[in-house]
Amino acid sequence: MVIGLILFVVKVVLVVLEAKLYTKQQRYNMMWMEMATAATKMSHCVRRQVGCVIVKDGKVISTGWNGTPKGFDNCCEHTDTGETLPYTIHAEANALDKLARFGGIGCENAEAYITTQPCLACAIRLANSGVKSVYYRESYRDQIGSQFLENAGIPVFKI
Repeated sequence: MVIGLILFVVKVVLVVLEAKLYTKQQRYNMMWMEMATAATKMSHCVRRQVGCVIVKDGKVISTGWNGTPKGFDNCCEHTDTGETLPYTIHAEANALDKLARFGGIGCENAEAYITTQPCLACAIRLANSGVKSVYYRESYRDQIGSQFLENAGIPVFKI
């Protein structure tokens, strides 16, 4: 009983300290990245599960994860070779496609939170959609997507 109470007090103190260590915007960034991480659980891909959350005016307007197009088996890799199938959709593209299909909101001045740094093709789509900044957690095998975004005037942050 006493140990449980002590652990509870320690947890409360840590939460209070964490709240003081980070700005409100940093806490929101962490929350939205955790939401993108939760979206990865929807992916059926074996090699890498990626999630994306698009936020506009402080509200989540779309989520996406890597997978296959509507109507296809939820298998992203070739069964014999393990290579990613060419029609696998990246998380960012999935989130943007959902907005086009269902949202009608648009991404102008939105922020993208992605668990993995965007590839060049997704970076181009994000820039063209009007996203104003991109946050990611894990690095991709190359930096071309981030370089493209920065050259387009869109800041990219690893968090």
